Amino acid sequence: MNKTKARLSATIDTNLLTKLNKIIRKEKVTRSSIIEKALEQMLKQIQEKELETAYRNMKKEDQEIADLTLYAQTEILP
Repeated sequence: MNKTKARLSATIDTNLLTKLNKIIRKEKVTRSSIIEKALEQMLKQIQEKELETAYRNMKKEDQEIADLTLYAQTEILP
């Protein structure tokens, strides 16, 4: 699959850049590929956290509905 690329300019801490440069020399990869992979990981973690929060909220909502239904049934049934 051919991905379209865009140029990005960023300002980062010099210590972070030094660490990044050590990694690219050791791994024999480009800065762009390391940054791209790091961003993909970060975005995936954010998405997973959002999904987890949504599922937790659904569980809470489902419990509230179940409680209301149970209360309604106790008023209807003898």
